Amino acid sequence: MERLVNCNKKLSLLAAAIAFSCSSTMAETLNFNANVIESLGLSNEQAKSAIEQAIKPQGKMQTGVYLNGKYTGVKEIEFDSNGNACLNSALLQEFGLKPNAFVVTPNSDCLDTTKVSQLRMNYERNKNALNINIPDFYLEKNSAFSNTQSGGFGTFLNYNLSGNRSNNRFSHTDTLTALMSWGANIKNVLLRTHFSYRSSQSSSGLTYSNYDLSSAYLETDMADIYRVRAGYMGVGNSLFGAGQITGFTLNNNAGLKDGDTTVTVSGIASGYAQVEVYQQGRVIFSRPVPAGPFLFEAVPLYTAFADAELVVRENNGGEQRVTIPKAAFNVSQQMASRFSLFAGQTDPSRGMGNVPVLGGEYRLPFYHYLQPFAGMMIATRYTGIGAGVGANWIPFNTTGDMNVSLARSGKNGDIGEKVSANVASQLANASPWLSLSWQSNYYRDLGESQQTFEKDYSYQNYNTRYAISAGVSKPFGSIGSGLSLSRYSFYNSPDRNTLSVFGSYNARYYTLSANMAYGWVHGNSKDNNWSTTVNLRIPFNAFSKKGAFSSYVNNYQRNTIFGSRVDQNITDNLNIGAGIDRYTGVSNSTNHNVNAFWRTPYANTSAYYSGSNNGSRNYSTNVSGALVSTGDKFIFSSAHIQDSFAIIDTGVKGYTSIATPTSSVITNYDGLAVAPQLHEGKINSIDIVTKTLPDGAYVKNPHQEITIKRGAVGKIDYKSDQERFYLVRLIAGEKNIPYGAKVLDDHAESLGYTIDENVLMLSHKQAERLENRAAKISNIGDMVCHIEKDSFKPVLTNEMIDVPVTCGEKNDTY
Repeated sequence: MERLVNCNKKLSLLAAAIAFSCSSTMAETLNFNANVIESLGLSNEQAKSAIEQAIKPQGKMQTGVYLNGKYTGVKEIEFDSNGNACLNSALLQEFGLKPNAFVVTPNSDCLDTTKVSQLRMNYERNKNALNINIPDFYLEKNSAFSNTQSGGFGTFLNYNLSGNRSNNRFSHTDTLTALMSWGANIKNVLLRTHFSYRSSQSSSGLTYSNYDLSSAYLETDMADIYRVRAGYMGVGNSLFGAGQITGFTLNNNAGLKDGDTTVTVSGIASGYAQVEVYQQGRVIFSRPVPAGPFLFEAVPLYTAFADAELVVRENNGGEQRVTIPKAAFNVSQQMASRFSLFAGQTDPSRGMGNVPVLGGEYRLPFYHYLQPFAGMMIATRYTGIGAGVGANWIPFNTTGDMNVSLARSGKNGDIGEKVSANVASQLANASPWLSLSWQSNYYRDLGESQQTFEKDYSYQNYNTRYAISAGVSKPFGSIGSGLSLSRYSFYNSPDRNTLSVFGSYNARYYTLSANMAYGWVHGNSKDNNWSTTVNLRIPFNAFSKKGAFSSYVNNYQRNTIFGSRVDQNITDNLNIGAGIDRYTGVSNSTNHNVNAFWRTPYANTSAYYSGSNNGSRNYSTNVSGALVSTGDKFIFSSAHIQDSFAIIDTGVKGYTSIATPTSSVITNYDGLAVAPQLHEGKINSIDIVTKTLPDGAYVKNPHQEITIKRGAVGKIDYKSDQERFYLVRLIAGEKNIPYGAKVLDDHAESLGYTIDENVLMLSHKQAERLENRAAKISNIGDMVCHIEKDSFKPVLTNEMIDVPVTCGEKNDTY
């Protein structure tokens, strides 16, 4: 018995010693050597027991608590002798657990963990953190601590506004373009509408205006399997193209996401120009650009099933038009719905007549290498069938598809055929691609299915149409190169061909790029032309900010442009540039231009000015962003909002950068921002860029994760466990306010004490109260001092804030 008691004493003393060593080095991971502990006279089992006791938390401890991976703050947690945490009813209520979903252990106020299925709790001593994971079933609806957030309410307005004035010596023209979308998420039900407005007015009195409603629909998921969309909208599939109907679509939930189809738009403007992208006759993108090369990445498209057109309208009256084939689109794999169906009434304003239509497509679930699919479409006096196969040769990094369609339509029931194929690959470090489309003059797709009903229709107005484009890009060390070839035919127009070769060389202090293209039209040599571009870009740093000097030569359509420009970042969010170019050829002119781009938490703003020696002037501005409301919060966003978004609250006053899965955003002064698009059913990481936190601000867990369902309005709340404090210097003339003087507001509530002579320290809440109230300083002998209302304005700084104070004897009258 005595030996057992001695062993227990040794065990307890050793456990205490180990526990002491653990607490003194809490931030480090401790590894114990069992052999060393056994050398103190303990058996192997006793040594293991001692280590287990030492690393277990015990008693009341101040520890950081994480619920479903989200930081809740430092809490006082009581651990029993086995290291189990007691979650009392106050904590459970604070965490948002349903009151009727848990029970407490008899004779205690602790959660009975045996009655909560799939509950996991783990204490990490080296982080002094208690991690709790609990199923969403036990949490209140819309809890910020849910594993998968679902539902919520939010509404938004996306806007892209461009205004332009063009002057010459005799007249001027004002143009306004507005691309807008409104949306609302209501408990996983989406309401969406997209519309645009365009107007033009000249000093000669000519006016033009146009309003276009692109879509207006309601969308929701059924049983987390099917996605239903109903209303006025664009529809289509890979077999029968795209069109506009009033009706409904039904898909498995892998498709129909806004922003899933994008394209990169690039080109060169000879002078100030308006860049526009059209799809199915609609303008879906519009931005002003200065002279020189331009590049817009990830431009969202209206549909993945119809070609787009790039139009560059130049101030001198010239116009460039380039067809962007479907093969050039960046289409998310999520667009490959296994099952899709649409039905409704076709839109007569889009050239398709006004008749009922039914279409569908089904892909067999062979996702690894081959994916056969088939489809059909039926409308008045129209029947179409088609089949194809998608390929994904994973070992060879090659993807593609090939399909064949037949359509019987028109007054005579003629049958037309269509064949298309797309292949993209990665061979070593080369990236070849091929796109082919051919259709007979009798074939009609969804967008053309009713055109044969016109009385004056003649097949002679249609030729066999085809489009073929191919290319390859391959880097050679620091040199990038590529080659592309395309050939198109449209209706009864002559064939158009383009051969393009491009390359770039990246060195330490400069980048040199060049592009040479030849375009020719079969049977019309007058339209044949060369286009050559050489651009030299030299980056530099000025005033610790990045800048770049560029110079370029562009020759196209028998015109040559020599240009130079410089761009400089003034701040992290403000860039200004200026350039000059000489235009020779059909007409000779010298142009100058200035531009500025300003990104704020509230909007993206760009402004352009250009002028020439012939007296023409152009002034343009563009503003884009979004307004978001979630009932209790109203937030401006510089990024457009898409289907599933989240409201971010850092809990810190001041402008802070946040990295989200789809874009980087900046909070407003109140610490609020919007994650514009989150991936559905996946873990999304939302990270504070800590170096952008305001001086003195601190966030315990700058990394947050969130998983949401489609259409959810998520909540991401960061908790700051270090409150901002303000140091205030009390300016009382020649009088000194001593240490320990008490400050009361005009409601006789304490605002704190001076921490040094004439120095007052305020918490954030105290600062807010002083900002809106007057104050009185007491406990300073025979003197009384006042701080007038509105004399204190808190600012984000670690320096002292000077505040005037009026002092006098106690018997003075104020």
